[in-house]
Amino acid sequence: MNSKGLWLGIGLIIISWIANYIYFQTHQLEQPIFLDHYYGRQIEQEETHLPFHYLTNKQNPLEVQYIQVDDVQLYPVDNQSFGVWQATQPQIQYEQEFRHHYLKKVNVNVPSNVIPISEDNPSWSFEQMQVYFTDGSVTNATVGKVRLYNRLNNESVLEFRSGSSSNQHRESTSLMTTEEIRIDAIDVPFAEISNEVAIKVDVEQEKLQELEEIKQNGERPDWHKRDFEVPWEEVPGITIDDEVFPLEMERDEALRLFMRFNPNRVSYFHFGIEMVGETKSGEPFVTETFIHDLPYLEQDDINQIIDEKQGGRS
Repeated sequence: MNSKGLWLGIGLIIISWIANYIYFQTHQLEQPIFLDHYYGRQIEQEETHLPFHYLTNKQNPLEVQYIQVDDVQLYPVDNQSFGVWQATQPQIQYEQEFRHHYLKKVNVNVPSNVIPISEDNPSWSFEQMQVYFTDGSVTNATVGKVRLYNRLNNESVLEFRSGSSSNQHRESTSLMTTEEIRIDAIDVPFAEISNEVAIKVDVEQEKLQELEEIKQNGERPDWHKRDFEVPWEEVPGITIDDEVFPLEMERDEALRLFMRFNPNRVSYFHFGIEMVGETKSGEPFVTETFIHDLPYLEQDDINQIIDEKQGGRS
């Protein structure tokens, strides 16, 4: 090889190295990015568990040291994320691995005695957190919407009977009335995601009474299993937007809520579907059936999240 060809080869190697380095750098986050969480949680007696998910660079994955929300400091508890193991020690823990980033989870327990609620302010809500990492960096993270509130006092008008879910982002909850009631509305508590949750109400008593068998032998009826597999249009019941309310119910009647969540969303759900109504004696009630659904993210989802939350890659 002559000297001209040699220098040309070296030049191509340098150009290729520079191009790869620039490509790598353009896909690095300026700081970790927290995903959106829609949490509506009743305050537990001692502490309430909240998991938050965030993206961090694979080259230098950051761990959360503590979180500040208003005047409340929250500290991580043991994470159960998947990890790469070497010898007997986990080197990196994460929920999912992507081309340039890890999706990690930080679990925090919120002690009940530090939650700023009162008779005048019966709930605590926040959308942002100041997050401190173990390398000394800090970020103001937008995390969706989180609301913590005291346990409702009138949940007994609808008694939980059974619940099921599937990996197809569907959930079913069956309840039984303990007295005569009128249900006036069934609502998703966050308006921003109301179009990502579809709900059907089924009150066909003959079929729903079969679900009582679950309490006896744990075996779901075949029709109940099929409802998780058929197209949404074939699932029995009436959508809550189809003038189903007011819904009058006698004592010891069954009701099933069947819920479908947008499978393409990138946010985390853990909140109560609210049922609002009135008893025969005129006593208003609000009761909840809780849902918990997680997204499974692809590389395209990660790219979109970074573009939206970081305003384009750094």
